[in-house]
Amino acid sequence: MESTVWMVSARTGLDGRKGRLVLEEQSLVFQPESDRFGETAIHLADIKRTRRAKGSPVLEIHLELTDTPRIIAFYFVRPPPMRLPDDRFRLFPRYFARRSAIADLRKGNAMKREEVIEWYEEIERTRGA
Repeated sequence: MESTVWMVSARTGLDGRKGRLVLEEQSLVFQPESDRFGETAIHLADIKRTRRAKGSPVLEIHLELTDTPRIIAFYFVRPPPMRLPDDRFRLFPRYFARRSAIADLRKGNAMKREEVIEWYEEIERTRGA
């Protein structure tokens, strides 16, 4: 299995890093598009929980390892910006930015829902084997 995703964690920030997600025998491997970063390999045995964020094209991996983020999210579409362009004055800018981001994720979910479900089920099946 292989997909283009953005990995988002405490280390990457909200913009994440674009790359390829590959499921190998007993590992989930993220290969970043940029040569500046090394690949991230997550052993399936180290995954505490896998969660599909409902209504969005996001797969969350929960870990309990030292020196790693507790949650790594894989966005199957580009993560939406959490700020709106500053081209006009707005009341409640964070509220509207959040609403805009949610709308973008819902659109992405319409296109990528089946792919995210497939990944979730395959990880769970492989972990249980």
